[in-house]
Amino acid sequence: MADRVAVMEAGAIRQIGTPSDLYDRPNSRFVADFMSEVTFIEVGVEKIETDKARIHIPGVTGDDVAVFQVGLSGQEKTAVLAVRPECFLMSDNNTGIRLSVLETAYAGDTIMVLATSALGEVKVKLPISSTTENLGHGDHFFVVPDYAKCSIFPHD
Repeated sequence: MADRVAVMEAGAIRQIGTPSDLYDRPNSRFVADFMSEVTFIEVGVEKIETDKARIHIPGVTGDDVAVFQVGLSGQEKTAVLAVRPECFLMSDNNTGIRLSVLETAYAGDTIMVLATSALGEVKVKLPISSTTENLGHGDHFFVVPDYAKCSIFPHD
């Protein structure tokens, strides 16, 4: 076990920090992908604020939201949102990203769902509930990212 970790790419250090820093606040798409499963979603950028970006997901109902940003110059009109499987929330009102279940895997108090959407394939980790425990191939449901737990990056 280590209390500090260095992530390297092609012989260069990309980020040094605690495991939780690297997982929760990666400084690049590479580090986000290296640390664990992640879904990358193309988003529109409305405004850059100090360490936040106001964004919207094209084709998804809802207002623009603020999300932690790394390395945006302020000139981007689009960027990439990094969402971990456990950072999706089920939507109760049929808004958000519409998913179609491909497969599910029971994991104790959670269920892992591989699904397709208009944005591509998405992996979602949801708590077991009366709604999620019966999800099966072909079922549809809606999710929204928990934006407070997401990061946004410029295109590579």
